[in-house]
Amino acid sequence: MTRIHTYLSVSLIAIIFTGCQSGDLTVGQQIVTPRELDVQLVDSVTVLASTVLADTFTTSADSSVLIGRWADPQAGQTTAKGFVSLGYATHSLPDQQTVRFDSLVLVLPLGTAYGDTSQLLTLNVHQLRAKLDDQTYSNLDAAAYEPTPLLTKTFRPWPRYGSRQVRIRLPNALSQDFFDKLRNRVIIDEETMDAYWKGLALLSDPSTNLLLKLGISSAEAGLVLYYHDTDLNQTRSTIRFDLTGTHFSQVAGDRTGTPLSNLRTRLDAVSSRLTQNTAFIAAGAMLRARLEIPGLTQLVQTQQYRGINRADLILEPIRRDRRDNAAPPSRLVLFQTNSLNETLSIVPDAEGSSSTVVGYYGYDPNDLEQQAQYTFNITYYVNEILKARLPNRPLLLQAITETNSLPLERLTFGDAFKAGYRLRLRLYMTLEKP
Repeated sequence: MTRIHTYLSVSLIAIIFTGCQSGDLTVGQQIVTPRELDVQLVDSVTVLASTVLADTFTTSADSSVLIGRWADPQAGQTTAKGFVSLGYATHSLPDQQTVRFDSLVLVLPLGTAYGDTSQLLTLNVHQLRAKLDDQTYSNLDAAAYEPTPLLTKTFRPWPRYGSRQVRIRLPNALSQDFFDKLRNRVIIDEETMDAYWKGLALLSDPSTNLLLKLGISSAEAGLVLYYHDTDLNQTRSTIRFDLTGTHFSQVAGDRTGTPLSNLRTRLDAVSSRLTQNTAFIAAGAMLRARLEIPGLTQLVQTQQYRGINRADLILEPIRRDRRDNAAPPSRLVLFQTNSLNETLSIVPDAEGSSSTVVGYYGYDPNDLEQQAQYTFNITYYVNEILKARLPNRPLLLQAITETNSLPLERLTFGDAFKAGYRLRLRLYMTLEKP
């Protein structure tokens, strides 16, 4: 049933495995003498892959908001909009008799980008119709805003020169009115500030295939008022109204017309065979991968089987375009799941372990192809299944996102049948010589 390739003779185990492998290399020696054993490589156990829906996530705790669009012919389109409120800043304008307004500028530092940063991106800023509630917002929340943009700015997300921030000057009439209301004590606190501005919606032109974070917690970010004194010194001053109050990002996925259009509930799964032998992980698009190894328990039916020395689950990311400037996630994690695609428990890496198995993105120095990959050491988990101490459940694969950080990373990887990017389970088995 299972194709087995001889990998190492027992006489070479101490030389090679000590330097580059881990695991119990004495498996089976209590039953037969070492001279009667072989360590062999099995890489033909098929791992099935599919794409399933992920959970919603909080977006109001991050120090950035996300804007933009990312379209994939297989996984669909992800669009992001940012919503921010303007904070009030104490000032002495009413007490200054000889000051004159200069300008009012919205300053937004540029953060991480995903996509082709050589493209021009157009940012549209709209006024909100009502102030944001003081609550926790998720990626599926939204806020109503005026249809006509208040401000528009076209720029490169990664400029060759100059500061990495967007500066947009507001219309003079609106700016002067705001300045006058500050001086006349019409706007005096957070409540009156909210009543005047309500908040801002940040959107990008949908023609650009790029996702971009805009920093709102930076010391530079905010609505900056410039004015000067009309005395002989002509002293210039600024007041910055920050954006650190209530804010969030709406991140929505549209899979219409793609093979993933059948993903409507948490129970649905789309096989990688329907998406050109690929599967997807993108928390922002609410996608994660499901893996199954149905033939795993058949290994113990081999008469010569004595145990597993090491089990590595290996997957290789597909970079679809060299202009895709963002690397895949640095870490992926595995969880056990069920037919409802619920996260049940961790995939233990050792007896009594309380942390799940983690795969790190990088290069295996022993891989002749030098293909970037994720490697998960699931030796303990596989042995527990083969010993019937754990059920052979499906696995959920998802990226690790830093706490309170918007999940920007995406990953497309090949399944067991994808040429050049094959998903595989590499088993080093102890077998008795026939």
